[in-house]
Amino acid sequence: MGATGALSHLQSSIHGLTTAQAAHRLKLNGWNLLSCKKPLSWWQLLLQVIPNPFNILLALIAIISVVNPVPNWATFVILVVMIAISCTVRFWQEYRSNAAATRLQSSITNDVQVQRQSTEHPSLDEKSGNSPIKGTFIKAENLVPGDILLINPGDSIPADCLLIRGSHLTISQSSLTGESAGVRKTADPRGEKDGLDTFALENVVFMGTSVISGNGLAVVLRTGDGRPNPRTTLSPRVRALVLLGQPLKPQLTRSMLGKTQLLLPSPKR
Repeated sequence: MGATGALSHLQSSIHGLTTAQAAHRLKLNGWNLLSCKKPLSWWQLLLQVIPNPFNILLALIAIISVVNPVPNWATFVILVVMIAISCTVRFWQEYRSNAAATRLQSSITNDVQVQRQSTEHPSLDEKSGNSPIKGTFIKAENLVPGDILLINPGDSIPADCLLIRGSHLTISQSSLTGESAGVRKTADPRGEKDGLDTFALENVVFMGTSVISGNGLAVVLRTGDGRPNPRTTLSPRVRALVLLGQPLKPQLTRSMLGKTQLLLPSPKR
């Protein structure tokens, strides 16, 4: 599926969305954020700290010291104090590190450059080439499907996107595939064969990858938790449908449907 088909499916244009369209889609799709595990509360962290092998060993020795015919209460008290000190120190270290990680994560902001139409009903002079479109910096979590993303060297790709234009674009997919070598991306793929891994798509850039060199223009396909899992082997047509969230057609075989039904988003009620 080419850029024209993607733009049509997403009801967008190469000039981007209007502010009103973007706000409406943000309400429908939510923030461009991946769900993460909720930080443990202090009492959950304390319960997690207590049962460690060292504390269990000390507890067993303490119990043995008092169940003997002649209980040694001094040893029992010393071992209990050691367990309390060990738990307190470990709890404080874990609590401080978790709090520092939370503060660091909240302080990191990633701005991206998108094309947004400056008026609600823009007019474009094709002959003169004058356009109301200009690059606008927004927070990555405000991206919505249909946004037109400007890609530059050093950028981190904030969402799964389909390339519209690209110039000597090389992407590092090591965060997803583990391969250190950069991957060339182009808006005009040379053709694909069935069975290729989704990462081999030449005109798709994935969330979490980074730009090594070159620049480009891409349309955002999916954001946040709505992203499909790219670690699958499907035909190019099925992969395009999965990335765009488009319903599968009846001509798909039963085996294809079985592979894709877990990847396609559920229809909203």
